Amino acid sequence: MEKNELISIGQCKHGLDAKAAKTVKQVFMNNGSFNGKIYALPPAIVASIRTLDLYQGELREPSFQRIETEMDVSECTLERLMIDQAMLPASIDYSNPEKIYWPKAAINKAAYLVYMREISAFMLPFLQNRLLTLIRCPEGVEKESFFQKHLPDYAPAFIDRMTVDGETFMICNSLESLLWFANHGGIEFHVPFNQADTPYPNEIVFDLDPPSRERFDLAIQAAVVIKELLDKLQLISFVKLSGSKGLQIHIPIKEKSMTYEQTALFTQGIAQTVENQYANLFTTERMKKNRHGRLYIDYVQHGKNKTIVTPYSARKKDEGTVAAPLFWEEVNDDLLPQQFTIHNVVDRVKEKGCPFADYQIAREQQKLDNLFSLLE
Repeated sequence: MEKNELISIGQCKHGLDAKAAKTVKQVFMNNGSFNGKIYALPPAIVASIRTLDLYQGELREPSFQRIETEMDVSECTLERLMIDQAMLPASIDYSNPEKIYWPKAAINKAAYLVYMREISAFMLPFLQNRLLTLIRCPEGVEKESFFQKHLPDYAPAFIDRMTVDGETFMICNSLESLLWFANHGGIEFHVPFNQADTPYPNEIVFDLDPPSRERFDLAIQAAVVIKELLDKLQLISFVKLSGSKGLQIHIPIKEKSMTYEQTALFTQGIAQTVENQYANLFTTERMKKNRHGRLYIDYVQHGKNKTIVTPYSARKKDEGTVAAPLFWEEVNDDLLPQQFTIHNVVDRVKEKGCPFADYQIAREQQKLDNLFSLLE
C-alpha cells in the first residue's frame, strides 16, 4: 500500500507447496470475483516473499515463503517494503517508517533509514572511535531539533561509549549503532578531529563558509586557491560539500604526527595567506557583520573539542542535502550544493566510487616535511 492505494510489485509463482497452493486457490474461488480469466480479491491475504531486490518496480526472482495469518494488510506499506529490502539489523524496532523527515524533499523516515544502511560502509570509517555529537530532529527537520553528545539512559548495550569525568559520551562504531541513532531522529553526525583515546588530531580541516548559498562560487574559488597551496607543500587533500552552503577541505595526517597547537599555526598561516592575497573575496574575520559579503575561512573551527560534520551525513536542510565527498575535478563553476541529496548520493557512489576511498592510505603516505618547514 502506498498512501492507501494498492500498488503492484510483480507476480510470484514459485515456492508454494501443494497444500498452500490449494488453500490459496480455494479462498480465491470461493470469495473472489471472476472476470472470465482470473479470480480477484481485494487486499486481504498477506504472504512473506523472498526476493533478490526490487528492480524497476518489480520483485526479482520472487519465491513464496508462507502465509502470514497474524499480519494485517494495513502493515504492508511501501515504507515497510523499503526497510525489508534494505536488510536492516533486526535488533532495532523501526517505528513510524512513514513519518516525514524532510517535507519539502518528500523524504520519510523509511527512505532515510535505507539511505543510512546503503551509505554506512562509506560513512562508518569516519565515525570510528570518535566521540559523537548528533543533531536530532525526531519530528522532522522543520520541527524542534537539539544537540546531543551524552549517551541517553535508554540506549542499548551495543552502542559504544566512553566516560570522562563522570560524563558518558556516545561513539558510533557499528551499523547497528548508526541505524539506532538514525531511527531516533539523528540527522546530523558531527565528530572531533581526533579519536577518543588520544589528544592528537589525525586530520586537518578547512571550513569555507560563504555568506550565502547564492555566493557558493566564493567557496569554489577559495577551495581552488587553497588546493594550489597544499599541492605546493606536497600535501594530499580531499574536498567535500558541507551539505549546507560551503566546502570543507580535509588533510589526513598520521596520529601523533602533530599537536593541535601545531595544526592551529598551520591553518592560521594558510588562511591568512589566502586572505592577504584576495582581501576583497576572503576573510578570517569571525564577526559576520564585519565580513562584508566575503567568504569566511574558518580555521578556528579546527581545534581541540571542535567538531566537523561527518562525510555522507545528512543535513538539516529542506532539500535533504548531504555532506558529500567530491573529486577535486568536480570543484568547478558547475558545482551546486543542492545537487547532492539523500535521493541520489548512493547511486553516485555506486557509479563513480567514493572520492574519499583512499583517505586512510593517504594518511599513511602523507609527508609533512614541507609543512613543518613552513612552521619554523
